[in-house]
Amino acid sequence: MTLYHSSNNDLAPGDVIAPGNWGKMVFYSRVDHHLWKREMTLETMRIWSFAEKPSRLKCTFACDNLNTMVCYHVKENPEGFIYQVEAVDAHAPMHKGDFNAVAVPKGYPGNMWEIASRYWNYDLKSNMAEWPGIECSEILVGSGLRVIQKIPGELIKKKASELIVPSDPIQS
Repeated sequence: MTLYHSSNNDLAPGDVIAPGNWGKMVFYSRVDHHLWKREMTLETMRIWSFAEKPSRLKCTFACDNLNTMVCYHVKENPEGFIYQVEAVDAHAPMHKGDFNAVAVPKGYPGNMWEIASRYWNYDLKSNMAEWPGIECSEILVGSGLRVIQKIPGELIKKKASELIVPSDPIQS
């Protein structure tokens, strides 16, 4: 399965991205981490009801679509690189979730426990205003990721410019 990963590290084909980096950052800061409560709620819900799915705290993150990764990259990690990757363990558990649907949206009548359940069921989906129609899906992979190739920066810029929709389109 072809996947895409964003990283600040300059990697080469064959390099392996180890799982658990996000979890290390969260656990290092503990309750001082600004997303501690969110991640603990998501992890508790996973353990209670979705134990077969990989932990967000012990996995690698990827996207299964280059357009989605480009949009994520532009918004969240514009200084980093995008890589085409594959799971080191092809049989490792995976989960598809929405990377924007991990917190209670403004005006949403539910609570974080409901959001956590819906995240693990992948039945709460969002789009970014700048990229309507681009699914905000992330793939949690319960193994490391092997780099196949670095996506050239020129291709990322080209794709980003093709995908972005002006916030105030000019009417002709």
